[in-house]
Amino acid sequence: MNIEHWISELEGHDPRGAISQLAVISPGLARPAVPALLGLLKRGDRILGYEAARLAIHIGPDRADEIRVILQFLLATKPCGWMLPEVAFAFERLACQAEETVELLGQALAYPHFRIRVAAARGLASMGSLLEFVEVPLLRAMEDRCNCVTQTVTETLRINQQSLSPRLEAALAKQIPASLTSEERNASEELEHAVWRPRANRLNGLGDDGEDAVFFLRRLTADERHLSDAALLELLLASHGLPTTASSISEIKTDITQLVLAKLLHPIFSPDPVTEQPVNVLLRQFFEFLDDNVRVYSNATVRNNTIHCFQPVSCCLIDAGLIWTDDIRVGMFWIADED
Repeated sequence: MNIEHWISELEGHDPRGAISQLAVISPGLARPAVPALLGLLKRGDRILGYEAARLAIHIGPDRADEIRVILQFLLATKPCGWMLPEVAFAFERLACQAEETVELLGQALAYPHFRIRVAAARGLASMGSLLEFVEVPLLRAMEDRCNCVTQTVTETLRINQQSLSPRLEAALAKQIPASLTSEERNASEELEHAVWRPRANRLNGLGDDGEDAVFFLRRLTADERHLSDAALLELLLASHGLPTTASSISEIKTDITQLVLAKLLHPIFSPDPVTEQPVNVLLRQFFEFLDDNVRVYSNATVRNNTIHCFQPVSCCLIDAGLIWTDDIRVGMFWIADED
């Protein structure tokens, strides 16, 4: 296999064929192509840049300047959707390999999607002897609006307590153990990645840079139990990169909930016989989670018991979903796409 040939193709007019070929060979063999892949990030084609960055992350750059170029590109373009696993890996694993990229980890704590803030927080909190130099961003991460971020920082710092500065020790001592256990959080993430995200990839009409489908059901944290429903809704949406005001969504009745959920689910499945009845099955499973005093919210506009449209809560073109909560649990199923 002639790697030089594919590097030459990457530098040519149409590099996508070379990207496809390099993606199926071992990272060790493909590593000489990393500089050419990083050159594609400067062409101004966002989707091509995403494809090149994704492959470069998979290959694994071994130089600090290459890692820095990738992280700067991700921070400038803020990809989500199908890029989330690679972006999270870049900030959790690659960024902490060199002192030159530590500042970019701190910048990632402002990333719109909570999953990337979790990755950046874990990367920062895992820096061992360098923890004293990242004290300020870690303290900021402990005040994140998303419980998953604060819990990640707390759990990771407790593993590295021997390297903590006095300020970090004091801040860690104030953190109350979260009611959401790591096992529950891992199960929720596994459900999202194994079930809902692959199905959401089959949605019709999504933009070139992929979808962002969020699905979870978990217990309310201690802090969340004291929030009004309006404050909880804003917190959940903002945690997933969808900043909004409570006026964008409203409480809906159970029969309308079924209509909204069916509207979200129907385009996900192909009409082949294997998936002939998935919507009805999932609807039944969904309602088994709800009790009599559950409140369900959506950005659906309802007229005469039919869905007229979805009122966007963000600048995304496709932006629709449900949030449900009772006195114990909270759940969310939201689909958003930037293009």
